[in-house]
Amino acid sequence: PRYSGTADGIDFYLLRNSSAGLMDYGVVEEGGVRDVSMVVAIAPGDELYMAVGARVDDITDGTLVGLTFRVVYPDTPPVADTNGPYTVYPGDPLILDASDSTDVNDDIVSYEWDLNDDGVFETDASGNAFFSVPYASLTALGLSVGHMDDIRLLVTDSVGFQDTDSGTLRIVPEPTTLALLLGAGAALLTRRKRRG
Repeated sequence: PRYSGTADGIDFYLLRNSSAGLMDYGVVEEGGVRDVSMVVAIAPGDELYMAVGARVDDITDGTLVGLTFRVVYPDTPPVADTNGPYTVYPGDPLILDASDSTDVNDDIVSYEWDLNDDGVFETDASGNAFFSVPYASLTALGLSVGHMDDIRLLVTDSVGFQDTDSGTLRIVPEPTTLALLLGAGAALLTRRKRRG
């Protein structure tokens, strides 16, 4: 805010936050103009109330002009995070988790995934950070058991700014009954050796 005085001896610029008390104060002489700047820790969407008053010839003018400002950050691109690596068993759905993606303005509107690394973001999760992909969709994309595939996430905010991140996906074979028995037997043998 700016105040230009024409009377003698004007003290002005009582800037006050409704909860933090006096923040800044300035003096201008006759006909002068003074700008006051502040650095205030305030979150996007919060309001800052400032009261501007004038004191003329050492007599305080009882009139206060209240100004309320809403802080809005400049639009900045979001930051994508695939939150991988991912593993899935044959037949099970793949649960994608992009919840670690961030945006200063908190306005990510879409999450799109490229699950077979062909440059096409074929899996549109819309505005959902968590998204379930049926196993049939994975096989339809050519993904196979035991193969490590690169995946990519594209996030877009309400302004149209975008960011991408990459990760990996692997369809792992389910352990066979024999493998489970061998694993259990090895664990039992290890415990017996420790006791002995």
